[in-house]
Amino acid sequence: MQGCVFSSQYFVMLQKVFEKVTKNALGIMTFSLNAQFIDRLRKKGLNLNEIEAKIIDKMIETINDLQEKPKTIIDGNPILVKSKNVVFLPKADDLEPVVSGASIVAKFLRDT
Repeated sequence: MQGCVFSSQYFVMLQKVFEKVTKNALGIMTFSLNAQFIDRLRKKGLNLNEIEAKIIDKMIETINDLQEKPKTIIDGNPILVKSKNVVFLPKADDLEPVVSGASIVAKFLRDT
């Protein structure tokens, strides 16, 4: 039973932080693929890095269409993308507040 209380408290805390982050954000863009679709793409010969790179490029293209080319920080090791002005930074969620906010949004959307 104690695990349920912890989960409930975790969710309430996460929701409050999510609401604060989204209230202060200029915009939120997420992209999610289910396992079956990833499997289909892998059967077509794409690996996970290639799938991620294509999604990153499309998301950055959308942002670039809306405003001047912003700097994009991605948490993790570098992968090959076509987009310019992209910084891959391992542990970025510990180093960059905006990435920490994005991580909270992702966790909230994943857990709800």
